[in-house]
Amino acid sequence: MTQESTETKQEIIANIVMKGDISGLTSAQKLFYYREMCERLELDPMTQPFQIIRFNRSNKEVLYCTKGGAEQLNKKYQVSQDIKKHEIVNGICIVEVRASLSSGRFVDDIGAVNLEGLKGDDY
Repeated sequence: MTQESTETKQEIIANIVMKGDISGLTSAQKLFYYREMCERLELDPMTQPFQIIRFNRSNKEVLYCTKGGAEQLNKKYQVSQDIKKHEIVNGICIVEVRASLSSGRFVDDIGAVNLEGLKGDDY
C-alpha cells in the first residue's frame, strides 16, 4: 500500500468514525470508501449496492445500503426479515421488524418516519 493510499484510508476512517459523515471527503475518497465497503462485504459495485444519502437538516452524508445491496447480503448470510408491526400514528409511519439467521439468532428494530406533507416520490 502506498503512503498516499494509507493517508487517504486514515482520513476516510477518521471522518466516518469521528463524525459519521463523508461529506468532507473528495469524490475520489468517496469512491475509494465505496469500493472498500463493496470489497469488504463481497458485493459487486456494478450492481450499485450503496447510495450516498445527504440528510437535509444536518447536511451530513452517509453511505446507505440499497434494497439491492441488502438483498445480496441477505442471500449471502441467509438472513430473513419479518415485519412484526406497521402503523401510522399522527402522520408518523412506525414499523417494527425482526431479522433472523437460520441459526435462530435474531435482532428486532423499530423505524419511524414522518409522512406529513410528503407527496409523490418523497412519500
